[in-house]
Amino acid sequence: MNHLLSSEEDAAAVEAVAAAATVATVAAVAAVAAVAAVAAAATVATVAAVAAAAAVAAAATVAAVATAATVAAVAAAATVAAVAAVAAAATVATVAAVAAAAAVAAAATVAAVATAATAATVAAVAAAATVAAVAAVVASLSPPCTE
Repeated sequence: MNHLLSSEEDAAAVEAVAAAATVATVAAVAAVAAVAAVAAAATVATVAAVAAAAAVAAAATVAAVATAATVAAVAAAATVAAVAAVAAAATVATVAAVAAAAAVAAAATVAAVATAATAATVAAVAAAATVAAVAAVVASLSPPCTE
């Protein structure tokens, strides 16, 4: 009888050890599952963070490209405006120079015509004076007609 009790006690001890091992196994599996869940959550968070960082970098790149394009467009517009201003100023200066040259030529022509007219007038007066002087000399040399 004592031997039977010992076998029953042994069986109970084996069952207790088996139950404890089962509980420990379930706890270990649950711990592994919890670690896997934490790792999966960390992976998802890491992927989300990487995706957010990539989106921010892409937005920054787009903004930088847009800024560079805007700066280039403004610079091109300023260059066109400067060229147009220089061309307009050059055109105004050319028109002014042509007008000034035409005015100088007209004044020179008027002066030349006035000079020629003055010379012709002087020559005509001198010729008339010469004719009068010659006539006076001829009149003084000719004897008066008595017949």
